[in-house]
Amino acid sequence: MATTATSAYHVAQLIDKMMSVDKDYRFMAVNDLMRELQTNNMRLDDDSEKKVVRMLIRLLDDNNGEVQNLAVKCLGTVTQRVKEAQAETLVDALCSMMVAGSDSLRDVSSIALKTVVGHLPVGNTVFVTNLMKRLVPKLNAALEQTKPNDSVRLEVVDIIGDVLSRFGSLITSVHKDTQKVLLEQLLLERPALKKKSTIALGAMMSVCSHELFKDTMDVFIARLGDAKGSHSIRTYVVALTCVAKTSGSRFSDYISRVAPKILDQVETADDDELKEALLQALETFTYRCPREMATYQDRVLKIVTADLTYDPNYSYSDDEDESSMEVGEGDTDEEDAEDYSDDDDMSWKVRRASAKTIEAMIVSRRDQLPLSVQTLGPLLISRLREREENVRIDIYNAYIAILSQARLVVPNALAAVHKDDDVEEPIKIGTTLFSPSALSGEQQQLLEAIAEQSEPLLKAVMKQLRLKSPRTRSLSFELLANFVRTLPGSLASFLPGLLPGLSNAVLDRASGAPMKIDALSLLSRIIKSHDHSVFAPHLPNIVELTVSAIRDNFYKVSAEGLGVASQLVPVIRDCGAGKLVPSLYDSIFEKLKINDIDQEVKERAIYAAGLYVATFADDMPSMVSTTLELMVERLRNEMTRLYAVRALIMIVESRTPLVDLSAIAPVLLPIITDFLRKNSRALREGFTGVRL
Repeated sequence: MATTATSAYHVAQLIDKMMSVDKDYRFMAVNDLMRELQTNNMRLDDDSEKKVVRMLIRLLDDNNGEVQNLAVKCLGTVTQRVKEAQAETLVDALCSMMVAGSDSLRDVSSIALKTVVGHLPVGNTVFVTNLMKRLVPKLNAALEQTKPNDSVRLEVVDIIGDVLSRFGSLITSVHKDTQKVLLEQLLLERPALKKKSTIALGAMMSVCSHELFKDTMDVFIARLGDAKGSHSIRTYVVALTCVAKTSGSRFSDYISRVAPKILDQVETADDDELKEALLQALETFTYRCPREMATYQDRVLKIVTADLTYDPNYSYSDDEDESSMEVGEGDTDEEDAEDYSDDDDMSWKVRRASAKTIEAMIVSRRDQLPLSVQTLGPLLISRLREREENVRIDIYNAYIAILSQARLVVPNALAAVHKDDDVEEPIKIGTTLFSPSALSGEQQQLLEAIAEQSEPLLKAVMKQLRLKSPRTRSLSFELLANFVRTLPGSLASFLPGLLPGLSNAVLDRASGAPMKIDALSLLSRIIKSHDHSVFAPHLPNIVELTVSAIRDNFYKVSAEGLGVASQLVPVIRDCGAGKLVPSLYDSIFEKLKINDIDQEVKERAIYAAGLYVATFADDMPSMVSTTLELMVERLRNEMTRLYAVRALIMIVESRTPLVDLSAIAPVLLPIITDFLRKNSRALREGFTGVRL
């Protein structure tokens, strides 16, 4: 590290270059200074600090934009290296330039001040506290000195919000004055300024005193009660929502005063954007204060039920063919709806906010989940045909929330399914047989409520699979995957209609990787949770899409396809479909023999190959010896060794068919002997007791 004297000399040279008439010299000098400071190669004494700060402030008014921008960036680094006195000089100068400078200098100064605040050394609490106590009053004064329409007001409020969110708890002494000036900004007719002021107030109220919190809440509630016009009402609704998000525990004490006003407004509002804000408030209150909002849940339910179907500018067809289960390529009413557009129609915002509020009700009252399923489930199912994709996505998410919450109540429904060797009489829920002793009364009641909705839900989702929208189709697969995890075996009768949709998603070249992965994940879930016999008529199609997935160029799709191939082994065996094995195994073998391929694909290919040889050696005799040789090669590679061990164990332990290992035994035995001498517990345990 350079000495202080050497650094002072170097600083003097750089400052001389910063005063050069050549913009390139100035730029390089600032760049060199920043690099030296960042690498700790330069130590600044008091005089050097003063010179550097003054010069960088001067360069903020440079006639070259690149020099200005670099000076701003350098100030962030300098802030972490200078002492308190020069930091105070810096913020004083920047505040003055923001108020009194030219328009361009105001903009640069505000950006510089944001950079300084963002780079303050948070570990030096005393330094930061003193500096922020000096800065915030100047920012408050700047708001009072500038005109209401000055653009710099936005930047000042933005900086105040940044300071409060990062260091609000350190500067409680300036909260009262800051509250006053921020509340004044809410009275101005500038939406952007109101928004930034609301965010700043929310940050302050998360750390302010109880007295100031109460005072601010009283102001918000009073102004909301006195507000006239949708814009004014919306301002204070958004402010209260912001406070609820940042200070939920303290806000709960005010629910009894706030919620009735919000509910009254949402019931009478005729402005769509105001209604959206009101519903967003209800959503936040429900998440943050669920116990206090329970009093109003019936009223909220009535509101969201009406608003989820609020679509005054579009008429939905009531004579849709509900019995159609095939996923075809033809045009549908839903595709026509996707083409509908009205730029002035904001009703979709109301429907989307309603869907989000419904999701909040589902998630926040788990103790009433069966009631949520019975009351909200049918409503959501009826609205899956929503024409606006943004709304449709949130409706899907709301029903997925029902299923996710149900899985918390019934964590492993698959384990509760009745087995052939169970002695007790099964109970039937939907189309699935469960063991009575495996489910409590509460769990049984919940699954029965969901099962009652299975047919309308699955029919509605099948219709959505016809849409061209990749997002909707992926969400349909996600919903079905969640459904089959909640109610194993529930999709058996719907496979003829569902499998074409899965095939289209995987085989269509236009399908993106996320959709293919969602489709394959769903297929894997279905195979795992259904009786093998239901797949017999569909195995050729399932094998075709699985082969396509394995051969996909994207490694995640290929890995998912290999996972499905492994899941298919007992299905193919039990259905006596050995003739399908060669084509399926060819795709697995293609991945097995490639060395430079993703590790996950390697691991799954090794596992799948071992499983197929152990199970179907008689159906692909020509591939067995080649596969065994490749397994030995994978044993020699440290990255694939453990997976090759596990695959060989499956093959060795297989008795039907009995795989002949004599060809690789001379090579394999020395390798095994060597492994048994190693410290790897997994390798030793894997091979101990195996008989060749």
